Amino acid sequence: DTIFGPSIDNDSQPGLTLGYMFASNWGVELLATAPFEHDFQVIGTERDPAPRILDGGSFKQMPLTLTLLWYPFGGQDRKFQPFIGAGISYTAVWDEEVDGDLEASLGRITEPLTGTDEPLRSNLDVDGTWGLSGRIGFDYMFTEQWGLNASYWYVDQDTEATIKTEVGNTDFELSDRANVWMLGVTYKF
Repeated sequence: DTIFGPSIDNDSQPGLTLGYMFASNWGVELLATAPFEHDFQVIGTERDPAPRILDGGSFKQMPLTLTLLWYPFGGQDRKFQPFIGAGISYTAVWDEEVDGDLEASLGRITEPLTGTDEPLRSNLDVDGTWGLSGRIGFDYMFTEQWGLNASYWYVDQDTEATIKTEVGNTDFELSDRANVWMLGVTYKF
């Protein structure tokens, strides 16, 4: 028996981007956010009384994204400046935990091996990961220094996860195709 279909829930956190324009049409930005906490769910097994969606566990993660941006209209004195960019992202992961629902289901799966259907104590290990990102948006300046920034980020990352037990380990892939919407205040130095 196996447990199928891990899925990750959403989370919202504040973020900060620091940018540097190295030419009139080109800039680079670094995105950092507060840590995200994600719960994940799995579909139970045939040994469960009724296969159902189980709480699998949780983990915290924090991405750092470096993006090269192109401003097609150039010139830093424009009020409205659309941009498009591409970059790389690294996500650090910590505080991985397995939920009691999943441990109970694992206990039922391993009953032929352990002789008991008691919950099987488990540990979760989720790897940090690298991925690609894309960004599109605009800056609208109210004054020479203050403005509004709106953008959409797409970050494509896949990572390996392992549930470790005394009976054996289960490896699975977690796909994080994040759609990030940002609305913020811009300040130019």
